[in-house]
Amino acid sequence: SRSLVTTPPGAEKPLEIMSFGGKPYPPLAVGNLAHYYLNVTDRPEVRDDPAATFYAWEGGKFVDITDDVRSRRRTVKFFNNRPPL
Repeated sequence: SRSLVTTPPGAEKPLEIMSFGGKPYPPLAVGNLAHYYLNVTDRPEVRDDPAATFYAWEGGKFVDITDDVRSRRRTVKFFNNRPPL
């Protein structure tokens, strides 16, 4: 039998695990992987995350705007439009 891959506590940061009924939504096990349901929060930590890359649709193509977002020359807003669970 395979064991489910576990992630260290807080590995989702700066994102947040979705809630369902006031509790963290459980991961979906697929084989030996765990798929987590995450929300992007509108906090500076998201913009400053070194693993994040930001793109904008300009001139008919996606362009990397990561440096502009991190330096605050370009503003982005994150929001969750899912219905409450």
